[in-house]
Amino acid sequence: MASTVQNQLLYGAQIWAGALRYEVNVSTLLGPQRQIALRVAMAYRTTVSTQAIMVVAGMIPVHLLAKERQKLYNHTKEGKEMNKQDHRVNTYKEWQKECDQAKKGRWTHRLIQDVEKWSTRGFGNTDYHLTQMITGHGCFGSYLYKYKKRLSPECVDCKAVEDSAEHTIFVCDRWWNKRRDLEAKIGGDFEVDSVIKLMLRSRSNWKAVKAFVGEVLRTKEEEERQAQREVLVEAVNH
Repeated sequence: MASTVQNQLLYGAQIWAGALRYEVNVSTLLGPQRQIALRVAMAYRTTVSTQAIMVVAGMIPVHLLAKERQKLYNHTKEGKEMNKQDHRVNTYKEWQKECDQAKKGRWTHRLIQDVEKWSTRGFGNTDYHLTQMITGHGCFGSYLYKYKKRLSPECVDCKAVEDSAEHTIFVCDRWWNKRRDLEAKIGGDFEVDSVIKLMLRSRSNWKAVKAFVGEVLRTKEEEERQAQREVLVEAVNH
């Protein structure tokens, strides 16, 4: 489905890609691709930035692909030697530049520092929980508080002031023993700035991190549902 939508969006790109110098055209073009990326990454539909979700899904933004096609087309017309791989490398560089300069999705950028290595990996898929870790949008106190589903952003386990994705996955004392077990499996320190690099080392590392994140967030979700049920029962009783 993603390939089909992308091909439709890029139809005739060799001709119209010049119009992408206007930001409104870029935004219009990214709309349909964003919807597909959200499905690929299993992310929340309204809160994750377009920049972040394109990275998580490993989908090169369509406006960059359009410009790439136009350059290839022009080189062919001019009789120049055409090397598609060189053009793709340049496209990744442009995407990396956009990510580095983006104001939104900074947590995702901190984790995934090299979009080409992430997008061209030969194994590993994201899922609902891994995407929550990478985007910071999920069953975290700070996120629930922001959207008025909690009265406080603090961690219910260790009482830290803010329960963010970073706190839950990498810091909270409740999960320290499981983190140590994970570090033994992946052969490195489980830290924000190194976790993606470790995941990309091997299929087994990817699966180990994914399993840990899934266990932690499934537990938090069930406990949050139970807490909400208790609040509802108390409200009914009163």
